[in-house]
Parts: sequence; structure tokens; C-alpha cells
Amino acid sequence: MQIEPEYLPAQNNLAWLLHTTGLDFERKGDTKKAIEQYKRALEHNPRHLDARNRLAAMLGQRDRIDQMLEHCTRTVELYPDDGPARFYLAQSLLKNRQTGQAIVHYRQALKLDYVNESVHGGLADALRMEGEFEQAVRHFAEALRLKPDLTDSRVGFAKSLTELGRTQAAIDQYKRVLRYQANHFEALNGLAWIWATAGDLALRNPDSAVEYAHRACELTMNTHPEMLDTLAAAYAASGKFSDAVATAQKAIKLADKSDRNDLVNQIRERLVLYKSNKAYRMKESSPVD
Repeated sequence: MQIEPEYLPAQNNLAWLLHTTGLDFERKGDTKKAIEQYKRALEHNPRHLDARNRLAAMLGQRDRIDQMLEHCTRTVELYPDDGPARFYLAQSLLKNRQTGQAIVHYRQALKLDYVNESVHGGLADALRMEGEFEQAVRHFAEALRLKPDLTDSRVGFAKSLTELGRTQAAIDQYKRVLRYQANHFEALNGLAWIWATAGDLALRNPDSAVEYAHRACELTMNTHPEMLDTLAAAYAASGKFSDAVATAQKAIKLADKSDRNDLVNQIRERLVLYKSNKAYRMKESSPVD
């Protein structure tokens, strides 16, 4: 088929108009209609970079992870030197638990001068999942420097600090989250875990650990094995070993249903302690300043 000279400009103009309409829907919070408009824009111009990146963002918001990953992979093939394209591919890989590859693309986005709190926060999350806690702490700190009200990054920061043995610093971060979001269940759980299991007696607070862990379990309707695991540890720290045993057994059943084998094994090891009327203590790393 012969393409008329005016055809491509017309298609590009229509793609631009549909992309603009998508932005309007996005501003109104209607992600479904925004996705429809961005897809229509790409039908007219598959290389419309802004439409491609906004579609990636909307697919991520609606947790269409497989679609997002396929779409973002193609965008990076078309535009390998575009920072936002690398960022959205990294986000889709992280959501798909492909953390090693996500780290590669987050770092590439930074090299391409696409630098903001979301890139640093996403990279930090991926590094934490890979057990690279020192690097994770650095990137969480930078994300929070750029935008201090990033609650999820602050919780991730606290989790990483805990893994590094910097438990007092972790406590401070969890408390800062709870100052503004009193029912943030991950912060409640993280703080309860430290109060129940810290190796340093001065940091332990068993009664508050039970209170906070119980609240975290209530907020998650007793469906998260990690929260029940913390509650069991808190009961043991308070000397309530029969409650610790019963709660740990519930946590094991939930983790087993989700094929969380590593977590199942960890809780079973703690369960042995509870049955012997012993509390669990964290294996603390040497603090890193």
C-alpha cells in the first residue's frame, strides 16, 4: 500500500491528541480511561515515547504486571537511552520479583540522568530484597533526602537498618512513620519485632511489642504470616509461651499455604524455642555507621 505524504503527520497529530486526552483522564484519577487513550495513541504512532511511558505508569498503578513488563521491554528496545523508559522497565521487573534485572535498569536510569526519589527508592527496594543492605540504606537515604514523606521508603530504610544491626536508628525511623500514620501495619510490625527480639536488653519492650504486633495482626485481619510471627515472638518475650506456640503454629499454616518455605522453616526454628519456654533473639550484625 502506498502511504500518502499527509498520512504520517495526520497519524502523529491524532496520537498527540489522544495522548493529551489520556493525560486529562490521568489527572482526574481515571486510570482505566487513561490507559485506553494511551493505547489508542500508540495505535496511530507506536513510537510516541511520552504515551509509551505514561501507559507504563498506568499499567503499574493497576497492577497489570505482565502487560507492563512486555510493554516496557519493547519501549527500551525502541529507546535504550531514555531514562524514564529504563525506570519503568525496572519497576515492572521489581513488581515481577526479578530484582537482579531491576537493579541493572534502575542504575542505567541514574546513569542517563533520570534522578529522582522514585528511582532511588525503587533501587533501594531491589537492593534490600537482594540482601545488599548497606547499598540499600544509601539509596533509601537519598530518596528520603529528596522527598522526606515517602512512607514506604522510610519503612524499607528501617528494615535495612535492622538487618545491619542499627536497631536504635531503625526504631527512630519506624516511630517517625507512626507519628503520621498510626496504623501503618508494617511500621507497627517492624517496631514490635525489635522490641520483642533485640539482643540489647535496653532496646527490648515486650509489653509494647505485644500491643503493636497485635494491632498489626488486626489491621491485616490475621492473614499475614510475618505479622503473626512477630506476635508469637512478642508473646514469648513477655513469657506467654503457650500463646507464642499457638500463634507461631497459625503463622506456619499461613506461610505454608503461600509456599513461603523459607519463612516456614524460620518460624519452626522459633517454635522449638517457644516450646522450651525460651524467647527468640535476633542475631545482630555489627552496627555500620
